[in-house]
Amino acid sequence: MSKPPEWKNSDAKRELAMMINDKTSNIHSTMTFDELYQSNDKFRVYKRDNFRRNANRLYEKITGRKKTWPAAKKERKSAVVNVKSTKVKAKKVQPWKTSLAKAFLMKLLTDDDGPIKGMSPREVYESHEVFQQYKYERFKDNMQRLVAKAQLEKEWAKIEEKDLAQDLEVKPRSQVTTRGYPFWHTHKAKKLLAADVKSGKADRLKPKELLKTKREYKEFPLDVFRNHIHQEKRFQREGPYWQLKRNKKGMRKHEADVKELKRGWLGRHDNDKLLVAMMKDLEI
Repeated sequence: MSKPPEWKNSDAKRELAMMINDKTSNIHSTMTFDELYQSNDKFRVYKRDNFRRNANRLYEKITGRKKTWPAAKKERKSAVVNVKSTKVKAKKVQPWKTSLAKAFLMKLLTDDDGPIKGMSPREVYESHEVFQQYKYERFKDNMQRLVAKAQLEKEWAKIEEKDLAQDLEVKPRSQVTTRGYPFWHTHKAKKLLAADVKSGKADRLKPKELLKTKREYKEFPLDVFRNHIHQEKRFQREGPYWQLKRNKKGMRKHEADVKELKRGWLGRHDNDKLLVAMMKDLEI
């Protein structure tokens, strides 16, 4: 390949200067460097990078401005796609442990008259978008765990209510339940357990081991104490309602979200009288 003409006195330089001096030339607007380089055989005899440097210097010398070349078409298209992709952000899915979906499902499960009774996990999953933000298999597993937890809490609540009702009939009131252990809600163990759950101690020790750490705990049977551990953990860490209650703004938002779920659910199941009756009482 022969050596290209010296740039200083070349035809390429003269023709490029004519283009730059022409104020109507699109070299001042939309022309990319590639389009300029390919537009004239005299330009292409120079190496691409060398020609670019010479063209930039000549443009600045004639116009007094540095030349910024528009991006190539493919690059411009790619840039547009990138800009659009940055604007579209995936909706963040709440962790199940603190989600509105879990709070809503737990409310449905603990309502004795709710139409969710007898519904399969798939039917519950498809009944509202708040559940469908999670993969079905994950939702199904979480629902099964909540069903077991809701049933356990109902059973213990009935036992506590029965014990309390029976003991209130006795005057003066007994210091222990009919099963022979103290009332939890007025016992020192309640506050002590709340502190152990908050500090993480209740997570590090098994219920049987935690029971042995304080004299107050030992006044309760292991099965009763274990149930109160689960209740306290749920109260402090699992229920989004109790987390949001710490600030009024969060609480108001949570209530508004639940009411919105209620309206949507009622709109889809307005022919189900049992569901309507249940939803009238749905106030978290």
